[in-house]
Amino acid sequence: MVAFLGMLALSVDVAGWYQTQRNAQSTADAAALAAANYMSSSTGTVVSNEPAATSVAITYAADNGLTITSANVSYGTASVTVTVPTTASTHFSGLFGINNPKVSATSVASWTVGSTGCTTAEQSAGQCYAIYAANATCGTSNGFTTTEASETITGGVHSQGSLNITDGDYSFQDPITYSSGNCSYTKAGNATEPLSTPTAGGNQVAGYWPQNYASFFTACTSTCTGPSGTPSYCTDAAASYSFNYSSSPTGIYCAYGTGTKSEPSTWNGTFTFGNGADIGSSSSYKALTLIGGSISASSSEVYIKAATGADNCVMYMLDTDAAAGGTAVSIANGNYGWSGDIFAPNGTISVNSSSSTGTFLEALNVNITNLSFTGDGPTYPGGGATPTSGGDALTG
Repeated sequence: MVAFLGMLALSVDVAGWYQTQRNAQSTADAAALAAANYMSSSTGTVVSNEPAATSVAITYAADNGLTITSANVSYGTASVTVTVPTTASTHFSGLFGINNPKVSATSVASWTVGSTGCTTAEQSAGQCYAIYAANATCGTSNGFTTTEASETITGGVHSQGSLNITDGDYSFQDPITYSSGNCSYTKAGNATEPLSTPTAGGNQVAGYWPQNYASFFTACTSTCTGPSGTPSYCTDAAASYSFNYSSSPTGIYCAYGTGTKSEPSTWNGTFTFGNGADIGSSSSYKALTLIGGSISASSSEVYIKAATGADNCVMYMLDTDAAAGGTAVSIANGNYGWSGDIFAPNGTISVNSSSSTGTFLEALNVNITNLSFTGDGPTYPGGGATPTSGGDALTG
């Protein structure tokens, strides 16, 4: 009878252990699929996307009541493995010397990567977005503005608010669109007509960002391993930077200002390229990505391309003076070139006398003068090949 009761008591705990293992397996499956889904839908290199995908897996595990760390997430060729360790509870098995048994579950998910449909040939044909202005407020300085200039923009242009074209000779690739509502298209002075008259519409909605680098340059999920307590993707970090003729920066530079070092959304540091700053050349671009509050470049010679691990972003400026449309990126009076996207969600990108080999300008307001470049942003509706979405599935 004693042996029978002992076996009965132990079976109660064993049943509980199996339930704990099933919960751990469900959590591992969910976390692995979440990470694989992120990898399938994100741009950039596999390595640069892994930290964010790992963060997604950790979050999914926490939502299911279990804790994992980056050490529990590993990557193979188009696959991610998540191991969820936990401890099962005991009621009677302690009588047999079994206490707090360890239980774990492992899940493997694979992914396939989607395509924006924007190939090199489509870029050359102007079938990719070049400029997106998110400010839906009407006005002569809001949305997209060009003034007293000669522009050659190969790619789609869209403004959520006003579209202001004044005094200049323009060569814009179709389509040029602005949102319907109270805002309108304004042409003044001697401005020549683009390839076609801009139209209202564009299949966009207020607040929609085609490329949102806020979801890529995220805060630390645990201990920050980057310089000065910043996220790991930062190559160098400081409150602010001032570059001169002797500067030779490469990598991802993070200017946190008075913000929280671990949280990029609070950064307000400045980047200044002064008179005589000479970084890269038209034949040799420096791999440099800048993240901070604002950037000011004047009378300089700066040629940069997106650094490794920056998801094709060359500048991500978080100037928070959105109400006044503060200038997050100011580039003027010099020789400039960049290859990569510029993202200023809270302010204005203002570029005068500059050129770029391929990029996507995205800000609250975009104000350009004498700018020529080919857009490499998302495919615009009807512009090129239909984008395809990636996929993910459990494989082990």
